[in-house]
Amino acid sequence: MCGDSALCKVVLGTTKWSRVVNGTDRELEMKELHWKSMIAKGSQTCQFHGDYSSAWGFIDIILRRFALDSVLEIQKELVIDKKSIPETKAGKELRYTLQQALEMQKRILDFRGHGSQENNQDFKEQLDEARQKMEKIAKQIQDLKIPAPRRIRTFLGL
Repeated sequence: MCGDSALCKVVLGTTKWSRVVNGTDRELEMKELHWKSMIAKGSQTCQFHGDYSSAWGFIDIILRRFALDSVLEIQKELVIDKKSIPETKAGKELRYTLQQALEMQKRILDFRGHGSQENNQDFKEQLDEARQKMEKIAKQIQDLKIPAPRRIRTFLGL
């Protein structure tokens, strides 16, 4: 009914625990005979005792699995789509940031080319702002550096 790929999202519940004497034996039988293939493919079992806390036990399992299914877009692009960082949406955004950095450097050089403006307070403020942005961008680039062994492993598909 669900398909094998969805079995990791299935929670098999046992009920009527207040009515049975050997409930754990029956549950073990269900797990070993009837649910074995489902459990092997990721399904999980949970006991429902007809109370508030056991109901939340089911919900907790479902929410934990939902959280595991929530991956970042960059994770999907890097792992599933096998893109390199510059090919990801985040990497493309960084590329635009780098272009802005180059434009700022060009502006700094243009300002420095005009010697009379070096005493201008407005020029000094713009220069400080550009330097701060450049330092921030340099830090972002440094944070993105991937160690060589990891790059080689990724290249080789290991």
